[in-house]
Amino acid sequence: IEANAADRTILYFCVFGGAVLTAADGLPNWVRLRSLLKALIGTATFVAFFGVVEYVLDRDLSYLLLVPGLQEKGWTPTLEDRGSGARVASTTGHYIELAAYLALVLPFALHFAIHARRPRERVGAIVCSVIIAAGIASTISRTGMVGIAIMFLALVPVWTWRMRYNIGIMIGGILAAGMAAKPGL
Repeated sequence: IEANAADRTILYFCVFGGAVLTAADGLPNWVRLRSLLKALIGTATFVAFFGVVEYVLDRDLSYLLLVPGLQEKGWTPTLEDRGSGARVASTTGHYIELAAYLALVLPFALHFAIHARRPRERVGAIVCSVIIAAGIASTISRTGMVGIAIMFLALVPVWTWRMRYNIGIMIGGILAAGMAAKPGL
């Protein structure tokens, strides 16, 4: 049993190292990096949306994502009551993992929302940013809140005053909507 765990860990690091080397050497220009980041934002939006739906319905919906031919391995997180609502893990392995993943992707979504070339792209990026932020809130995790705080500490100094004002108004609206939807949140 111990040898299987060690082998699995070594395989994991080899796969992870291969993915890192592919990303480092396989992105020849900014256009490819941009498309990779858009794919990352799209997947994070799906995971966050799934988590928000689980949070709103207060039901575990991960059984709907079973792929024929594959089987579950290990522990599958269920909804955990956290006073102000149920903690969700969405499609990830743990609630904190979901919060950290979404907190890492949120700055990229905000970047595309701020620097979009077309209005349609800007609206799409804003929607993705709001869904990802709602996904972080649905985890009811301090990790997500700390990640958002660090993101704002890094980004606010480089924003213009107008951008700070617009994002502040948007955050106020999102917080008001969240408090209206779930008062204890």
